[in-house]
Amino acid sequence: MKDMGVAKRYLGIDIIRDRKKKTLRLDQSAYITDVINRYDMADSKAVSIPLDPSLPLQKAKDGDARADGTLYRQINGSLAYGAIHTRADIAFSVSKLCQYNSDPNQIHHGAVKHVIRYLNGTKDMSIVYGGTNTPLEIVGYTDASWGDDLDNRRSTTGHAFKMNGGLIAFESKRQPTVALSTMESELMALCQGAKEAISLQRLLADIQGTPISMITIHVDNQAAISHTKDPTDHARTKHIDIKHQFTREAFANGAIDVVYIPTGDMIADVLTKPLPRIKHERCIAAMGMMKD
Repeated sequence: MKDMGVAKRYLGIDIIRDRKKKTLRLDQSAYITDVINRYDMADSKAVSIPLDPSLPLQKAKDGDARADGTLYRQINGSLAYGAIHTRADIAFSVSKLCQYNSDPNQIHHGAVKHVIRYLNGTKDMSIVYGGTNTPLEIVGYTDASWGDDLDNRRSTTGHAFKMNGGLIAFESKRQPTVALSTMESELMALCQGAKEAISLQRLLADIQGTPISMITIHVDNQAAISHTKDPTDHARTKHIDIKHQFTREAFANGAIDVVYIPTGDMIADVLTKPLPRIKHERCIAAMGMMKD
């Protein structure tokens, strides 16, 4: 091993420290700029949100004008590298658009170019840690958009975990099975969040050498919280898969606490659906994402 000094760049992610402000940034603006230039979108008009909430995305049908599948997959692959590292603001959009990689039509192609136009106006967005009054404990948020997939009515799960003011883990993913209610979809999202919380607990315990206390996870569905904390089974929830009872054990064992938060304050909302500009900007700001 060799000491190369303070880390400044890692796998295309710039690490920027401000000693005076006591902050650290994770920035992919150089990579995002390269993606924009690679697909000749540098002169495109910037937009304020990555995906239009009014755009009904579905599988291509007979008679639809098809897009260049190879180019479509290349763009999605380029965007995905940013979406899984520092650009949580496009995580839902990229995850959604990748579902049409096998047979994209012109609507899908227009939507993926819309994401690039959004990045053209936000390429200097980064995750910021530290500063004043930023807690060191891990705080989580889980959310779900029930039955939002127009092709198979599966829901979308989103979770986000913050520490020291910025995101340390996030995910946007289509759920593997159909949820029969909003509560069930929220429970499935909470299950994913609980697994992430326990993984983060173990990682930080290894780094610090001391156990990590209970992680609070915020949920905006009272029924899901009640079902997690109440050990009594009810007839209306017997159909829920056993693996989603994992959250009950995690709560009972003291690994997580589940706390209600109003939907308007749910920052993981941006990971489950396309949002209007004001709500989108409020969510990503609460995640610790800001422009340089």
